[in-house]
Amino acid sequence: LVLYLVHQEGRLAGFHLVAEHGRTALQLHLATDPAFNKQNPGTLLIMAALAHAHHQGRETFDFLPSGRLDSVQAFKESFGARPLPFARAVARGRWDRTLSQAARLWAGRRPAATPVPA
Repeated sequence: LVLYLVHQEGRLAGFHLVAEHGRTALQLHLATDPAFNKQNPGTLLIMAALAHAHHQGRETFDFLPSGRLDSVQAFKESFGARPLPFARAVARGRWDRTLSQAARLWAGRRPAATPVPA
């Protein structure tokens, strides 16, 4: 996990949490203080994460879905992102399910979460 912070005028203007594994960087959360919207801290945070991912040899930066919010999707697309359909799992060509269907099936089978020591 990589946490990016941006400060402005001695205050936290925003943060960006990114998971990195193998060839992929995955945006987990981005939040900014609206008081600093004119300074575009979100743009700075994403640019830092993209540069770091590239430097680390990552081939994919996954922005995750935009929650059907056109403005969020447009912001992500301004960095070159493009919407992709959710992946489909296919086993031996006999069946396929969307990730949401698989998630519902898995929800009833997964063990209780346990905290991971720091």
